[in-house]
Amino acid sequence: MDNRDCLLPMAGWVRHQVQEDPSALSKLGPLLKLRLRAGNSPDVEVLVVFDTASPVTRLAPALLRRIVGHGAFQGEPVGILTFHNGMQVRIPLLSDPALASPYEVSLGLDLLRHMRLVLDFTTGNWEFHIPSGR
Repeated sequence: MDNRDCLLPMAGWVRHQVQEDPSALSKLGPLLKLRLRAGNSPDVEVLVVFDTASPVTRLAPALLRRIVGHGAFQGEPVGILTFHNGMQVRIPLLSDPALASPYEVSLGLDLLRHMRLVLDFTTGNWEFHIPSGR
């Protein structure tokens, strides 16, 4: 599959495609792995869930304790999420006590409003599009 196979115009967008088991996609929703860096902590690979009910991106309490314990922060703790295309976004390090395993980060509307998501629950194929120049 390439950008010509997409029904949406792809100029200015980067496409990331995923194939999952259809039953897992229906049960857990789309799962995404990104890298997170905060303060002096090393990059950590995190499992992300899309959370359209949350206005902001939040972290699981255990992950927050782990990364805040590593680094010295100047001012409010901020992390950097890195997507597959290398795009990086700054996020405040906020805790979400409701976030449970296997998820470590809930991607909120602060970031989702800049993305496009296409899901096919019958095949398990899904993709998201992120701006290429962001």
